[in-house]
Amino acid sequence: MFVQHMIAVLKADGKMATIMPHGVLFRGGDESDARKHFIDRGWLEAIIGLPAGLFYGTGIPACVLVINKKDAATRKHVFFINADREYLEGKAQNYSSTGRHLQDRARLPHDERRFPVTRAVFRVSEIIKEDYNCNVRRYVDNAPPPEPHDVRAHLHGGYAHR
Repeated sequence: MFVQHMIAVLKADGKMATIMPHGVLFRGGDESDARKHFIDRGWLEAIIGLPAGLFYGTGIPACVLVINKKDAATRKHVFFINADREYLEGKAQNYSSTGRHLQDRARLPHDERRFPVTRAVFRVSEIIKEDYNCNVRRYVDNAPPPEPHDVRAHLHGGYAHR
């Protein structure tokens, strides 16, 4: 309801960003209906996934929703940035290690050396196939690759010889 109010008072060519709990990206019910409404109208321009524990007093992950009414009628994609693994641990809360770099990340051409697998643009048709589920990891998975296992060493014990 809070986001709906902000959009309702946004000018026809206005742009806004708001921080929300990560769950609004994939929960059903009214939240699913709201996502569908925002995406179908082209208002949802970008989603930025943030790490857990970033805000004082809560350990849940959050996200930034970027709403842009300008050129919304022709927007047929959503830009996803996954920054959920980029933080510094603190005592009472975590700290984003990329906060000041998010703007660069969105503007620069994709550079795997600087921003490995952390952003992507998806067509609305692809999001519809996922039933409007906007879980950032569904689109941009930045989890490290699994470590290779030496099956022979597991079966026979000992260490693998290379």
